[in-house]
Order: sequence, then C-alpha cells, then structure tokens
Amino acid sequence: MYEGRNLQSEAIRDLFAFMDKVKNAVSKDETIDGKSFKDYPLMPNQYLYFINFTTSRVCFHKNLRKVLGYDEEIDLPLLMNMVHPEDIRIVTKVSEATLAYLMECKIKDTFAINLSISNRTRKKDGTYIKILSQMTIVDTDNEGNILSSVAICSDISNIKPSDEVTYKLDGPEPHIFYDILKKLIDAPMQPDLTEREVEIVRLLAKGNSSKEIASELDISKNTVSTHRKNMMSKLDATNVVDLVLKSRIVI
Repeated sequence: MYEGRNLQSEAIRDLFAFMDKVKNAVSKDETIDGKSFKDYPLMPNQYLYFINFTTSRVCFHKNLRKVLGYDEEIDLPLLMNMVHPEDIRIVTKVSEATLAYLMECKIKDTFAINLSISNRTRKKDGTYIKILSQMTIVDTDNEGNILSSVAICSDISNIKPSDEVTYKLDGPEPHIFYDILKKLIDAPMQPDLTEREVEIVRLLAKGNSSKEIASELDISKNTVSTHRKNMMSKLDATNVVDLVLKSRIVI
C-alpha cells in the first residue's frame, strides 16, 4: 500500500523506535485488544483508536472511516502519514516525549494523564481537516510501564481552523514532559540512507528475511548482510526492528 512513499519526516522513525523501547519494557502478559471501547459513544465528527504497546500496534479503531474515509487496515505508519507534512515533526516529537515522560514517571493510575494535540490530518480524498486528539492511558503493568492507550479524535475544523499545532499534557509533574520535548526538538537529524539501503529496509519492514531480500533484489545474501550491518551502524540501531523504525520509509 505504501510502496515507494517515504515518511514525511525523520521524526517518525524516532517515535517508532521509542515505542519499541516501551514495548520491551512491558512485563504484563495479557490480551489487550481494545474491544472494550466497541460501544464507546462517539459524535459523528469523532473517531478513536486503541494502541497495544506490547505489540506497538493499533488493535482497535472506530468511526475512522466515517470521519476520514479510510477503510483499509489501520496501522501506526498510516496514522503518521495522515499528518500534514508541516505538522509531522512536532506531532511525532510530542508523542515521543509523552512516552518518555510515562516511562520516567511510571504512572500506575489509568486515565491519570491526558495528552491533547491538534494538527492537520489528511482524509482519504487528499483534503486536510483539523483534528484534536486526546490520548490517555488505559492500562499499565505492575511497574508502571504503559500497556495500552486510547485516543479520542475530533474534527474541529469549524471551531479551530488555524494551521498551528497546539498541545498540552495534563498529569503529574508535567515539567518533565516539556523538558524532554525541548531536548527532542533540539536533537540533530539522523543520516539518510542510500537508494539500495531504502529498498532493503522496505523489504525488512514487510517481514522478508535476508535470503528473500537477496532473491527479490537479485543480489547475494552476503551483500544484504553487509548493507544491514552498515545501516545498523549508520542509524545506531540495536536490532532489525529498531533499524526499520529509525529509517525513513514505510511499507
């Protein structure tokens, strides 16, 4: 679905890499599917999505087709690619700062924090509307690591049509969040990948093995391994998942 399309900003890879760290920190073993929100009442201009942080996946969503027009499978890369190119950097950095804040504060009370962020979001037809997203924790493990969250999103185009991205975090010690966010925004960009490296990362993101990638690109398995090693070093990646998340492409 996303073949040949680069992510709009290097910030997205940083957000997904951090989500991978959150996933690895989780110690609670249970089924998290978000279906408890199936009957959650929504207005015609609202949709919601539920993230399972043990898998870093959107496992449930509601009304997204009605508001934005998307009827395909919804995943995090698609949600990020809906964000306007001029808004994407701050949106992903705010999201990453929120995750870092949660990991540092170890907030065990569900619904104890609320992140509100408004930005321009692309509909299926290519037009943009202003969306206010309000995210909160649904569940944590015994150590306070986030297991799941839900975001309630509202079309506020008629109320607040401004192009400005706004955000606010309500919760214990919010200064920690804003300090983290400033550091993230000031952080340098990661180096770009070559055309061949992008091809390999794209195939890795699809779940292909080195042998399958070698066959697909008509190169040797050793060549694929060399490219992977070089990319791991270039992007300071710790594993294949981290490599994919820190790259600038989605499948």
